[in-house]
Amino acid sequence: MGVFERIDYKFFVKGHTKNSCDRGFGHIRRHVGRADCWKMDHIVSAVNEAATSSSAVHISRGNEFFKSYKPLVTELYKKLVGVQQYQIFSMEATKPGVVQCKKGPDDEPVEQDLRRKVDGVLTESTKVERMLTTL
Repeated sequence: MGVFERIDYKFFVKGHTKNSCDRGFGHIRRHVGRADCWKMDHIVSAVNEAATSSSAVHISRGNEFFKSYKPLVTELYKKLVGVQQYQIFSMEATKPGVVQCKKGPDDEPVEQDLRRKVDGVLTESTKVERMLTTL
């Protein structure tokens, strides 16, 4: 916590990504959609057949490879209103819990404070640190 002074997330316009990974997902989705899949093994095989330069790795549900941050984030922060209309998100260490959202690079930022207020007290950074270390 507190490593960066500012973080900027920049996303392509929905449907216009130029990322090879996204392009690959599109090819795979089309191939799997045409395949006759009844079990997870069938889906994994269809994905492997569609992807010529990479292979699929099946991680079963409940595996601890991926951690679920959603319950923690939901408890600590409010939802970002209108998230899909924005492309650029910025956060500064001097404003914890506040996200600046922009629809485009030349637009004015809209600030949203995502910290929850419990008994009149906003979510504190020490609580966030404590909860993230126990996850």
